[in-house]
Amino acid sequence: MMSKIDDLLARHARLSSDIGQAEEWLEGMLEERNGIVAEIKAMLAKPSEAQLGFVGPPTPLPSQVLEASALEETAKIVGELGDNVTATMLATRLGLTQDAARLRLQRTEKKGLIRRVAFGRYAPKPQIPSKPVSLPANSVTTFAINGTSANLEEIKQ
Repeated sequence: MMSKIDDLLARHARLSSDIGQAEEWLEGMLEERNGIVAEIKAMLAKPSEAQLGFVGPPTPLPSQVLEASALEETAKIVGELGDNVTATMLATRLGLTQDAARLRLQRTEKKGLIRRVAFGRYAPKPQIPSKPVSLPANSVTTFAINGTSANLEEIKQ
């Protein structure tokens, strides 16, 4: 029984020593962090040249430029794949994980570059003609609504 107590006391002494060393290390880390905070506060207290005068629009971060081009690429691929694109289809096409493809589709839709047609399914945004389309006065136009076609001249009468 005494050897068990001696073992426990030795372990207790080692742990106490380790805790003391860890506390010293942690104290050093806290001092370093407080120094960084003080340096940041000092920098914020005096205005920089950029804050004093207009220096132009902010330069996009490289990650923002990459994200924009990735979203444009996603919109282009959705346009090529058609009206019912899923994350699996995009992942296969780009060599991404399905989660990465799903996030790209969601972000691209949020930016307004594509549209969501159903849960997890996306399509290209419809192209709006740059000029209004005008038909000749004597043309007969037929259109369909809910499977029923009608002639525009018949409706006018």
